[in-house]
Amino acid sequence: MKTDHFHPELVQAIKNKSLVLFVGAGLSYNHINIRDEKLKGWDHLVEKILIHLKDRGYDIDHLQSLVGKCAPIKILDLIEDDHKISRAEITDFAKDFFDLKKEENNFELHHKLHLLSNKIITTNYDTSFEIAAPILSKNKAFKGMQYELTRHKNPDSLLLFKLHGCYEHSDSMIIFNSDYKELYENQDKSAEHALLVLRNIVHNKSILFLGTGMRDFQINTIFSEIKKLQGVYNQKHFIITSKRLDSSLDFIVPIEIEGHHQIEPTVDQLLAIKDHFSKEKSKEVLQMEKQLEENQHKIKEYEKRLSEKDNEETRKDDLLKREALRHFSEGLELHLSGQLEEACKAYGISAELNESDNITFYNWGTALSDLAKLTSDESLYLESIEKFKEATALNKDDNDSFCNWGNVLLRLAKLRKDVSFYGESIEKYKKAIAIDENDPVVYDNWAIALMDLAKLTSDKSLYEECFEKLTKAVNLGGESYNLSCLYALENEKEKALHYLKMSLSKNEVRKEYILEDPDWAHYLQDSDFIALLKEF
Repeated sequence: MKTDHFHPELVQAIKNKSLVLFVGAGLSYNHINIRDEKLKGWDHLVEKILIHLKDRGYDIDHLQSLVGKCAPIKILDLIEDDHKISRAEITDFAKDFFDLKKEENNFELHHKLHLLSNKIITTNYDTSFEIAAPILSKNKAFKGMQYELTRHKNPDSLLLFKLHGCYEHSDSMIIFNSDYKELYENQDKSAEHALLVLRNIVHNKSILFLGTGMRDFQINTIFSEIKKLQGVYNQKHFIITSKRLDSSLDFIVPIEIEGHHQIEPTVDQLLAIKDHFSKEKSKEVLQMEKQLEENQHKIKEYEKRLSEKDNEETRKDDLLKREALRHFSEGLELHLSGQLEEACKAYGISAELNESDNITFYNWGTALSDLAKLTSDESLYLESIEKFKEATALNKDDNDSFCNWGNVLLRLAKLRKDVSFYGESIEKYKKAIAIDENDPVVYDNWAIALMDLAKLTSDKSLYEECFEKLTKAVNLGGESYNLSCLYALENEKEKALHYLKMSLSKNEVRKEYILEDPDWAHYLQDSDFIALLKEF
């Protein structure tokens, strides 16, 4: 993957998942609203607002004569100064103007941007992103939504930060000069919090601007705010542009293109970089994505059957199953976006509606386990065990439920330093392997349980079995880091470094983690060990 034609800090931001996208009106310019009109830019918007006011009986001839002669913000100032024109007139107009047709617009670029970064800031009032990626509807925020805005702290959480509001919530829209002052100069808590989020992003992330015109007064306001926030920080920010940057924008690195038509190919290149650096998706994530896709098909099938059925009894049964599937899909979406508490609630409702679905109980148990890892709440681990128990009772050949059940017991064993929990976890791994003897993840986790138990009990005989399980895992295509650690502990340096190199080449583990791992403590001054780390 060639990345040298992009700034190294941009490549690094993609690699570290620290890239935030800032999208301006240019990306919605050609989108068609429910009036069959293109959104275009601010000049067009102001012109349409004036036509609307004229149709409503307002005397605005003097303002219409200014179109094309004055900046749109100046005309908006004059509209706001006319006390006969209420703010509601403008926001009522916006409700139709920014409402987009779903079928007649191409939202593919917005979808690609959602794939490129899970943090997007936009000044646009329309819902292009929410249509392109419906899950963003549940993860959007603007001024006044303090709780939702905290998602910027979690690198894995989705956030669509609509800095200037959304037409669906007209009170949130930043349109007039007074609105801008209220957001950027007012000291009320909601404005202060929104700016704090922006400040944290400027200081800690790299921002990529696109679809932003240099003459757009909204964007100029943002640029000046970011330059002020930047201060002594030297975090690099970037912009995809065909225009020469003004010297006042020296804090932004340009990615030069010939015209608007090159934006999407540039985004495709950045997506390719992300794909190159991304680790292969975990088995669990791939499973959930597949389940979500299958579920959508099942829901459509039930809806078709419901439209054709007359029998009230079978109709009622199909309704329950469809609703169970809907809540299960909601749980999957929430789970994938890192909203674990909400995912557990959705899985719970699905399980109540369909008590015989082992897959729902499996996912519910997994979400509870993931939440327990974040909160260190042992009661959640115990609750997740009950869900895996339920899943395996419904399907005795559920290899994944037995494996995850073992993983939860292993975590409890580590927390409590309890030999009995280690024994129970190993029993679950044995049952999982009896169902699928070629699962490298189970062998790897089984080996970890044996290794920890050996350390806890000082029973060195367990290491032989541990080597056997880890070698089996690697031969089946599993990760090699744990095997390298075991050889390191046994002072078999050549084999330890061989498997460590294999692990580093697959991007299984970071150098920083290795240097902090006590298993490598007596290698920190070893020249071969140091040379190997320098390779990566």
